[in-house]
Amino acid sequence: MRRKLSNKKSIFLIIIVAIFTVLSYFFDQSIIRKEDTLRNVQIKFENLNTEISSLKSISDQLTGVSEFISEKQIYFYRYRNHFLKNILLLTNYDEYPNLTDNKLIDALIEDEDREFLIKVRLIENYLEVLETFQNLNETLRLIYGWHLDDYFKKYDDGDFYKGPDINEQKLFNDNLDLFKEKNIQIYYDNLLDTIMDDQIKKIVSDFKLYNWLDLHKFNYILINQFEDIKKTVVEDSYHIGDLQAKKEDLRYKVIEDIKNISSKKNIYILASIISQILSLLFLLLLFRFLLNR
Repeated sequence: MRRKLSNKKSIFLIIIVAIFTVLSYFFDQSIIRKEDTLRNVQIKFENLNTEISSLKSISDQLTGVSEFISEKQIYFYRYRNHFLKNILLLTNYDEYPNLTDNKLIDALIEDEDREFLIKVRLIENYLEVLETFQNLNETLRLIYGWHLDDYFKKYDDGDFYKGPDINEQKLFNDNLDLFKEKNIQIYYDNLLDTIMDDQIKKIVSDFKLYNWLDLHKFNYILINQFEDIKKTVVEDSYHIGDLQAKKEDLRYKVIEDIKNISSKKNIYILASIISQILSLLFLLLLFRFLLNR
């Protein structure tokens, strides 16, 4: 009878040792799975950080472009009528002599280059507008082009970019009825090539009053395009800002996931250690019992 009870006690201790050994193995495997999960979540976290940084960079660039446009608007709006008004006041009108500012003309007699300089400044102001749009177009193509597939698919037209862009020749042709001179080359290529002083002098001497009026109208149309471009840039900036906010919310959730996974992993580590200790303890009890027998 005592032998039978001893056998049952031995079997019981063996079963307890086996249970805690299995539990230890189970917790070890759980730790490995949690480490894999934690590694994947941390990779997701790093990817989110990279994406958020990219979105913030795009947002800052678009904000910078918007501020640049606002500054140029203020500058160009200030002078868009100034030079033409002076040219009109200096023009001799045979049919409407009252339209001529004789006092201004008399004042300019002392400086014969004053009228020429006013006309040159109108041309320079117009060329500055063209140069600003060329730089703006290039900047926007870089910003949108680098992120066309990720955030600006609406501007992806197959092999062509259809984002915010100013096409001076298209604007001229779309408003052709406003101009007396229908050849844009006179107001575009010819003026863009005015590098030498003698070329400028020739253009100034050849331009009639209607040419100055055409140039002013075209310049006016170009300047008004700033508002449309800025509106588009601001809307895209809001779009990027919304994406950034969503990604940041997701990052907070991922941080919580990392904390939860790390907490569970630590619990499994502790449970595995306890299981190993208990398994070893009952194994020692089994050895002691066997030695006593």
